[in-house]
Amino acid sequence: LPLPSSSPVTLPQTHRHRHRQTHGHPEMSEETFLIGRQGADVILEKLSSGEPKWVIADFQKNNGLDETTAGDSLPVLGLLDMQSVPRGTVYRGLLQKLKENLLLKMETMDQPTLQHLLEESFAYISFPELRVVPFKIMESLKVVPRAFLLMLAQNQALFLEAPLPVKRQIWEVSEDLFQAELDPILQQLFSQIQKKAKQNHPIYSLNPSSLDSTRITREKSSPLRAVLDIIGDKSKLYELLSVRIVSLYKQSENPMWFAVQQQILLSFFTLGVDTVTHSDPAYKTAQLLAHPSPASILRDAHLSSLVPQSLSNTSSTPPSTLRALAQVCASPFALSRLLGALFLRLKSHVIAKQLLPREDPIFLSLYELLKLGMEAQSILASPTSHWEGLDLEDPVLTSVFPTLTECLIDNFAGVSLTLLPISFRKQLTHPIARLVTAYYCVTRLRESDTSSSILVFGSFPPNERVHPALIQLFQREIVSGHIPFSLSTTRFLSALVSRSGNSRDCDEITLSLYSRIFQAHS
Repeated sequence: LPLPSSSPVTLPQTHRHRHRQTHGHPEMSEETFLIGRQGADVILEKLSSGEPKWVIADFQKNNGLDETTAGDSLPVLGLLDMQSVPRGTVYRGLLQKLKENLLLKMETMDQPTLQHLLEESFAYISFPELRVVPFKIMESLKVVPRAFLLMLAQNQALFLEAPLPVKRQIWEVSEDLFQAELDPILQQLFSQIQKKAKQNHPIYSLNPSSLDSTRITREKSSPLRAVLDIIGDKSKLYELLSVRIVSLYKQSENPMWFAVQQQILLSFFTLGVDTVTHSDPAYKTAQLLAHPSPASILRDAHLSSLVPQSLSNTSSTPPSTLRALAQVCASPFALSRLLGALFLRLKSHVIAKQLLPREDPIFLSLYELLKLGMEAQSILASPTSHWEGLDLEDPVLTSVFPTLTECLIDNFAGVSLTLLPISFRKQLTHPIARLVTAYYCVTRLRESDTSSSILVFGSFPPNERVHPALIQLFQREIVSGHIPFSLSTTRFLSALVSRSGNSRDCDEITLSLYSRIFQAHS
């Protein structure tokens, strides 16, 4: 391998095919084929060593149809000879008819018979007239011997000719071929989702509103359809896809790759391909976080089923399950929905029941999913990564959320806080603390409640700096249009910048924002 055209495939030692030796020629080995180039060489050798007329007659007698193979039809050959119909034409038509009959009979064969027939016919797969037989057998076999698949993987011409169900089996034993086929299509799907997300903004935003407008459907996405066709119903290929998604994420550090996987997984669920869907330990969580609004997430029965499995006891959770959950929760779609559901739960249940956030099991379930998503990079760093789970003494639970809950209560009552606790401000060095605090401020700004947002950061003593990541986040929100661009929001951003140690004044910030907004929407 690679095989020359019209040359028989040499089988592995365990799959040698016995061939009939020609009469009068015991020197011909079991590996002799009388078709294609090798057959032509045998004929040329015999024609050069004897009288052509007698050589041809002898060859036809020894290798053509006889009483055993043709039976009562043998006289018809003589009649066709008299009518000058070439034997090649007769044999080609007969070959086609026999092939059709064989393919029809194969539909009723059991698995052992099909495997035996594959061993008998695979050597002829390089001949265009015959390859349909072994390909059809491989489509019908539940398990194709690995040796045959590897031989096809090494022969590009035969691999390209293979039908899609056979290619799927080849991809299962050749990750390089699978990756070469999949990567260009994944890049197209990634670009498509990213472009649509930018047009609709919420995927990059802390916006809690409906995100359905960013969903990619099979009807409108040829790359998505292509990925689904490649995977088919093969759970092994989906596992390889998941591994590849993680690799692409590590290369780019762009969590949008997890949104790509979520779209693919949800499409398999919609199609009812359970062999693929159920192979992902996090498929129910993916469905939960695909709901269009925070309210529908809170109504999902699966959220309640997560409570007894709270990851505060993750020592028994397999690493593969943790990795799958992290991939689902790290999607920008998922993080946005989780934040919306967390704050809705605060308003609708925690505050109403006068509970602390860590006293509500539903709230804890949502928070642990958020934490899994935020810590996905470290969880995915190693196949055996261990995650400690949810700590009820987590500062975000004990300080940040209770303080923001007080802010929400005061917002409802029309009361403004005068100064936030020092302990709260110190927690803003933690990424999750920054994220949930920023979410609170974004929602307040979107509701034109600028004062409470300025209060969160603007009341800091002058010697305390605001984390630069927060400033970048708010600039992005303003440019995307999720925070109204107004004097009050510019003042708010200016207050943040002044607390970050940056000397830029309000006018400079405003001009910079105008420039970025123009570029984003031009």
